[in-house]
Amino acid sequence: PVTVYTLEVLRIELPLVQIRIEVSKGTYIRSLAEEIGRRLACGAHLTTLRRERVGPFGLDQAVTPEQLASMNGIERLAHVRPTDTLLAGMPRIDLDERSGAAMRQGRVVRVDGASAGLVRMYDHAGAFIGVGRAQDDACVAPQRLLQTA
Repeated sequence: PVTVYTLEVLRIELPLVQIRIEVSKGTYIRSLAEEIGRRLACGAHLTTLRRERVGPFGLDQAVTPEQLASMNGIERLAHVRPTDTLLAGMPRIDLDERSGAAMRQGRVVRVDGASAGLVRMYDHAGAFIGVGRAQDDACVAPQRLLQTA
C-alpha cells in the first residue's frame, strides 16, 4: 500500500498541469499520473519528474554535478553525511564492549529494553555498527553490519 500525503496543483496551462505530491515509499509517480488521467477520462503522463526530498534530505542540501565537479576534495567531503543519517527514525541501541564484539561476529545478543523491530546499533565508543532486529524477548540479531578496519 502507498499513501499520498499531499497533492497540490501548482499551475494549469492546458494541456499541462504541474503538481507537487508527497507520497510514501514505494509509490510510482508515473503510475499515479496515469491513474489520475484515467479517472479524469483524459489520459495523463509525466513530462518532468523532480524528486525534492528523500528521507531527511531536501533540495536545499543538494549539489549539482557541475557544482561537485568544481569542488576540491575537502569541499566535497563537507557534503558527505554519516552512514546512519537515513536511519535516524529507527530506534537506537548502544551496546557495551562485549555485546558489540559479539554482534560484529554475527551473534545474537540480549539488550534489555530493546523494542521489537529494526534498530540501529552503536558500539561502546558510539560508532555506528549496523542494523539489527530486536525480538520480543530482547534478543537482537544482526541484519546488516558495517565492516570495520
